[in-house]
Amino acid sequence: MSLTRKAKLLHKLFPNEMLNLLLYIKDVCLLKNFPVSEFLRNNGYTQKDFINGIGLVYSLVWLDYPRFEKSGSMFSRALYTGRIADIVVDLTIRFIYSERCENIKFVSAVELLFVPEHYLGGIRSGCKYY
Repeated sequence: MSLTRKAKLLHKLFPNEMLNLLLYIKDVCLLKNFPVSEFLRNNGYTQKDFINGIGLVYSLVWLDYPRFEKSGSMFSRALYTGRIADIVVDLTIRFIYSERCENIKFVSAVELLFVPEHYLGGIRSGCKYY
């Protein structure tokens, strides 16, 4: 299943979690010195690539998050395609392991859809994603 289809499914199953996810992504994009994860490093990203990428992600989320919250198609096509898809997947995974995500069913769905198999288990069960 493509990332776009996975994101659309996630949106359909958990529409009430989208605003929290989008606000988390927006907030993270504003942080200085947010470290590139092992997941992104393994996919060829440097810290500079990551910083440049989150600038683009921030622009998209800031401009369209009300529409992304309501439309799974817009959400998935804009954020889970192209070069920024890896960064958005990474931020989605970081969100589920943050204190801001409290829905354990959402955590399980993101782990099933997006977390690479060798990272599965999550911080809540002892995995170290970062």
